[in-house]
Amino acid sequence: MSNAPWGVRLACRLLQERAKGADSEWAPYLALVPESVPGSPLLYAEEDVKALQYPPAVTEATEMRDAVSSWHARLSNECADALAGADLDAFKAAVSVVHSRTYGIASGDGSGEGYFRALLPLADLLNHGGDEYDDSSVAAVDSTIDGTPTVAAVDSTIDGTPTVAAAVPSKWPPSRCVDNIAWSELGDDGFVSFSATRDVVAGEEALMSYGERSNDHFLMYYGFVPPRNPHDDVIVFADVDHALSWHMVYHPELWEGGGDDEAAVRERAARAAVASVEKSLGDGGDGALARSEPRLKVLPGGRCDARLISLFAAAYAGTEGAQDAGSGGQLARVDVDSAHADVARRCEELLRAMPTTIAEDDDLLSAAAESAPGGGDGGGVADATRSAIAYRRHKKVVLEDAIECLGGGGGEA
Repeated sequence: MSNAPWGVRLACRLLQERAKGADSEWAPYLALVPESVPGSPLLYAEEDVKALQYPPAVTEATEMRDAVSSWHARLSNECADALAGADLDAFKAAVSVVHSRTYGIASGDGSGEGYFRALLPLADLLNHGGDEYDDSSVAAVDSTIDGTPTVAAVDSTIDGTPTVAAAVPSKWPPSRCVDNIAWSELGDDGFVSFSATRDVVAGEEALMSYGERSNDHFLMYYGFVPPRNPHDDVIVFADVDHALSWHMVYHPELWEGGGDDEAAVRERAARAAVASVEKSLGDGGDGALARSEPRLKVLPGGRCDARLISLFAAAYAGTEGAQDAGSGGQLARVDVDSAHADVARRCEELLRAMPTTIAEDDDLLSAAAESAPGGGDGGGVADATRSAIAYRRHKKVVLEDAIECLGGGGGEA
């Protein structure tokens, strides 16, 4: 058990304490803990996994489900007592609970050595409240690294002149943050403190941010997706190699027309532009994130990883001098416009590959919402199916934003 993931170890402890019933010292707390988190992909039917429609999520959910099943089989053979008699379904349910309710506790000394996972009675009743965007406002969109506009945003220095992107709903910076509770690191006294960050009026729900992350994290670990999450993203290319391969397929006139030597120059310029963007970001913050995250993404509001725009624009420029684009050098407006159009085209591809439209997803969610409050069955839509629909819907919103902003319109969802 010592080498088992934290979710497996905590799930086993939860099952063991539940098996004790009223004899467990944690019985009053366990009475407040749900049996499962129905929206967790761990509890999905196979059709619900496919219904996510976003290949990275389908892969992640499948791998997580397989890993939990493998651990149940291993424990059944090697350490059956750890499961307290739980079958696979009960074990999956327990893992879904600890995934959704566990805190990562850090010691206050900054060493990181005291970090551990724990269930905190009462504290785990706090629901999530975090950053949200407002669909009603309109603003220009910049290039980013994973959500935060970067100093290397290519659009800010085209031919030395600040540029304005297409008008789309402003989704960065967030319009509001709805949490009102913050929690501390583990103190020397062994306590973790929770405190209000502002005045909380009578009857107002206490909300705490679970972290400003993509919807992938929220779905996989918490079984829900926040509405209007400005930190969500869509992977458009797995890495620079993937992006270049795609570009070469779609633009043979560019990559083949001038022969191998010219193609080699374009590729060197494109890769140098990406390296320059990453270098310009420095060693910490965005720079460290860019170097550790090869995937190239778009985000709500039409934001796009600056590396991707630099990559394509420098490929169009086709000169070694384009490598300076990421650190304030200039790229021709036409090359950046072409790069934007290519990203929009890729987003259109991804959107077309998703079987349902935003409107169809809205109809399904509306039908569920209308039926559920009055004691109905949610329109025949299970919690798992609802979480899958909400998840995939927002991915389409992110793609639509990129198409509208970078491509100047087009695309349909």
